[in-house]
Amino acid sequence: MGLTALAALWALGLPVTADDSKPKGRDPRAELVHWFEGKPPTQQKQVLATLDGVALEMGDPYLQSLRAFAERAKSAPLARRGFQETQKVSPDGSFPLRAELPFPLRIEYVYGAAILRKLEPAGASVQKQTPSKQLLSLLDGHLNDLDYALAELMREMDNDESAQPFAMFLESWRNGEESFYRALDRTAGTKQGVFFFDAMLGEFSEKIVKKLDPKAGAKSLNQLHDDLHQAFLTYRQYRGMREAIALSVVLPPDVRLPKNLQRYEEAPAGLQSLRDHVSLMLALSGQSFDHLVTAVRSTAPPLPQPLWSGGYAPVEVTQKALVAGMATQGLTAQALLAQQREMRTSLRSRLAEAVKRKLGEVGFPLAEKL
Repeated sequence: MGLTALAALWALGLPVTADDSKPKGRDPRAELVHWFEGKPPTQQKQVLATLDGVALEMGDPYLQSLRAFAERAKSAPLARRGFQETQKVSPDGSFPLRAELPFPLRIEYVYGAAILRKLEPAGASVQKQTPSKQLLSLLDGHLNDLDYALAELMREMDNDESAQPFAMFLESWRNGEESFYRALDRTAGTKQGVFFFDAMLGEFSEKIVKKLDPKAGAKSLNQLHDDLHQAFLTYRQYRGMREAIALSVVLPPDVRLPKNLQRYEEAPAGLQSLRDHVSLMLALSGQSFDHLVTAVRSTAPPLPQPLWSGGYAPVEVTQKALVAGMATQGLTAQALLAQQREMRTSLRSRLAEAVKRKLGEVGFPLAEKL
């Protein structure tokens, strides 16, 4: 039996003959991928668009906010030709976001440049599998364009333009195939270290120090090293906070933040964590991402000038507003957090069920077994 005929039988849900080379007894998800990959690319796109459309039919305010931000991202500026467009796996095998998210990451926000960058697939096989990964992600209750919404959230919260020259400096210098920011972020708080090249310190002096602190005078390499490292630590708090907020919005409540951001899930005794604050803000605003972004932009403190002259405390979402909002609803913080978690968990389950039903409508014969 030829491959074309075999694919046709599978597409129709009919049994194949004994010369079928595919193993028997595969789980329904594997059968779904096989059915899906047997379709031409244009039909695969149609299936994904149809499945993604079930979110619109649900009319849920959280999904509507996700959709709105994803659409904004699609009209945002993209990386220019000649710009460093690759962000590959780090030396320890990690990729700060792509490796730890439950949905495909095809695009990211580039801090400093204020643009979005399409991520380079790790290889041809990954590129080929991306539509199937999107399909399974939808089946798990994740909106198809979560990565675009995530990038747009970061773009709109990156509001301190004074950080752009230093952010681009850390982006342009590379530690192997990763940006210098990612190298420093990955090794922060560990015994690992990143080597600061003399040429890098020289450029830091010429392009950053002399512009931001012209009265500082000539500095030794050791002083430039210390200033650069302190500037990174300060900027890391600014950027990490925004990454943590954006990820707290899009990740399911039972999925932890990536390792380099889990410090934002820690809460002082008797208080809420930054991630909890994000959940409370969404709950009190009717799931409005715009409301959250506005709160961050209006309440986050400015970066110190120059960057190496001080630290940066994570934004304290106006506690009085939170307390007043909870009092209006007659709920404690813990009760409102539990309500928000239940809403997000239920929404994900309902979206997954709706996707399963739609799969049956578009012709997958084993939809009811997924």
